Amino acid sequence: MLMKRGWYNFILTGVAISYLCSCGNTSEFANTSELEYFGLLDSIFNRMEKLSVTEPSENIHFHINNVKATADIHQDSTFTLITISWLKGNEAMKEYYLEKDHRLLFAKEKIKQEAISENDDNSWTGKYYFDDGVMMNFYTRGTGKSEKEDWDPESIVNTYHNRKKAIEEVYKIPY
Repeated sequence: MLMKRGWYNFILTGVAISYLCSCGNTSEFANTSELEYFGLLDSIFNRMEKLSVTEPSENIHFHINNVKATADIHQDSTFTLITISWLKGNEAMKEYYLEKDHRLLFAKEKIKQEAISENDDNSWTGKYYFDDGVMMNFYTRGTGKSEKEDWDPESIVNTYHNRKKAIEEVYKIPY
């Protein structure tokens, strides 16, 4: 049964991907464990990210707080992946939003700071998992914004809506 919160390791399970693609919404996974659900979302995201690398798309230019940003939108018959890239000082920012039927299923943020030496890994990653618009879980790796006292992982939902609104001011997202 899907629970609303918990910390888990992620396992990729390729068997149920086609089932997820064919069902109407994620609440139909009543008998799927959180672990399996998160693994499915990771698998779908990875597949869509590979698609975004191999298939050309139109670069959509817009602004985030007066900073130039670029968005790419990739779709298959079921899912939409919105990838947003921008620079903030010495940090390269990348955001990913995986949707199905205009609903956010998965979000990922990557922040890469300029390395001081070759051996430095100055990156931070956050992954967020959703079911019917509710954040079920999140996972962070690295040192970054999650260490700040005022960080709220739920703020990714507002960020997602703000990014879509900014993109849609200059580009109609095809659904």
